[in-house]
Amino acid sequence: MTEMSARLAIPGFTLRQIVVQRTTAIPEHGHDLAYLGIVFGGQIVDEAKGDNYELEAGDVIFRPPGSRHRNLIAGGSSVGLVVELEPEVMSAFHPLYGNRLRSIVMPSGRMEGLPQRLAAELRRRDAARDFIIRGLLIQLLALGARRAHDGVTWPETPWLRDAQAYIAANLGKALSLDDVAEAAGVSPLTLSRNFRLRLGMPLRDYVREMRIAQATSALVETTRSIGDIAAACGFYDQAQFARAFRALTGMTAAEYRRLYRTAAVYDNER
Repeated sequence: MTEMSARLAIPGFTLRQIVVQRTTAIPEHGHDLAYLGIVFGGQIVDEAKGDNYELEAGDVIFRPPGSRHRNLIAGGSSVGLVVELEPEVMSAFHPLYGNRLRSIVMPSGRMEGLPQRLAAELRRRDAARDFIIRGLLIQLLALGARRAHDGVTWPETPWLRDAQAYIAANLGKALSLDDVAEAAGVSPLTLSRNFRLRLGMPLRDYVREMRIAQATSALVETTRSIGDIAAACGFYDQAQFARAFRALTGMTAAEYRRLYRTAAVYDNER
């Protein structure tokens, strides 16, 4: 018997908990969106063409958009969570995952307790729950990217490395296509055409996301005002910053600051 709880929708994510009470097989099915499969209890075999994994409690699997697979539930019962990732979430993680989207398994011993913390939060019903769940999912995605790249050397494109370095050093300034192309040593046309192919997004979106990434660090690590942070990160005004921040994170800068400072206090007290 398979039971599916009501879906929980939070900005950027749709969560669906699955409880299977006996050994069974779930037929082949597809997912239009990228998703995480998180095992809370029992054993699940996740099978795709040439890509099969045996998952136990605490294990996490990432599948890219368009995946088709089937599952075998072993051991009599299992509890899991399927988390669909909206396109804006995957776009925000391009600097980590790039275009190397493939299935990735993250074993429980390397997840720093994040699946268990997610399971605990799903049992709560207070006002902070959804914010904390979203923060945990973002941490899980970032940690998964780090684990996937451990020990792996990816070929670099010199002009792209130079362009990224120039952008990172000049986020507080106006960044034109011509300026970045000159720093990278290529023509503006070459930069414009190939930047999207290499990183999966146009230059302007990459710059915006790097500015937001810089802002998130400043929000958590400093007590500077949101207006000062917006200006230092190269935004025209605080209103432009607010729109970009919510579009990429699903929350306001003030909400982000409160959430991650709370999470930092929690981690320090563990």
